[in-house]
Amino acid sequence: MYLQKYTPDFSNMIEQYQLDEKQLLHTGTPEIPITISQKNHFIHPILAIEENRLTNFFVLDEKKDVALYTTNKQAILLRTFSTDTRYQGQGHAKEVLRLLPNFVRLHFPNINEVILAVNENNIAAQTLYQKNGFKLSEKVTHGEFGRLYVMNMMLNPENNEGTKIIENEQLYLREFTSDDFDDLCQILEDKETMYAYEAPFTKEKVKDWLTWNMTSYKENGFGLWAIIDQTSHAFVGQCGIVYSDVESESLLEIGYLVNKRYWNRGYASSASQLCLTYAKHELHAKRIHSIIRDNNSASQKVAEKNGMTIIHEFDKDYSGQAIRHFVYSIDLNK
Repeated sequence: MYLQKYTPDFSNMIEQYQLDEKQLLHTGTPEIPITISQKNHFIHPILAIEENRLTNFFVLDEKKDVALYTTNKQAILLRTFSTDTRYQGQGHAKEVLRLLPNFVRLHFPNINEVILAVNENNIAAQTLYQKNGFKLSEKVTHGEFGRLYVMNMMLNPENNEGTKIIENEQLYLREFTSDDFDDLCQILEDKETMYAYEAPFTKEKVKDWLTWNMTSYKENGFGLWAIIDQTSHAFVGQCGIVYSDVESESLLEIGYLVNKRYWNRGYASSASQLCLTYAKHELHAKRIHSIIRDNNSASQKVAEKNGMTIIHEFDKDYSGQAIRHFVYSIDLNK
């Protein structure tokens, strides 16, 4: 599943979207907010699409009615959330809410809170939201059909746990935090792991590396992320998406480094495949690359396993020494 801002290209999906009478007691049809959004650019209709099917619809509202529910000027209102009648009970709404935080962070970088209002009698919706990161606030208001409970989810919690980006059965990728410094040092200070860089990092360079990535999250909505094993919760390495300069051209690149204790277990391949999915469905990138040193056969095998092929070669300078690199690439539209 991926989330997508509405464009007229998806009008046929909207026409086929189905809600029954019971659902319409608590939500509205997509057509009205879509019409409003054509004149009000603070209204954002959002589609949840899985296997070319529109399973869910909701609206993110930057201005209208936000002040009714919170004094936070960096909040955004989630409203008109629904699941197509044909796809109810299949876990689609839960998946939308799992994807929502990072979607908001990517497309609305100044937002730090998502709020919503749910009817006091809509117990199923309240339970769904609470199980997926929303909390009941103290504020209660009134709507057309009775009292509304206001719920919220903070996007930058103070518990210093990095935001989870994407996952599969083996691992998940999450944002770095300052607590990851020691784990990063084990990778970036290791001469064997860093052979492609000609030299391991100093602690100062590791600190700069961590700061650079955390800045990228704010400026670009993505960067290198921590690879975390689903079972052991071990910090395995780093993998993510960055911009890299190649002969005056800025390329979107997937990069990866794994702690040598976890080599040959498929982590780099699995994590980079998640990044391919993220680049295609979240960033809507048409093409992505991996820039790999000519003698780094392990990383080359990962790129080839992911369907990438070499499209260019160039020399990159390391302390005055020209090192040959291959530019691997894949067309994400295929």
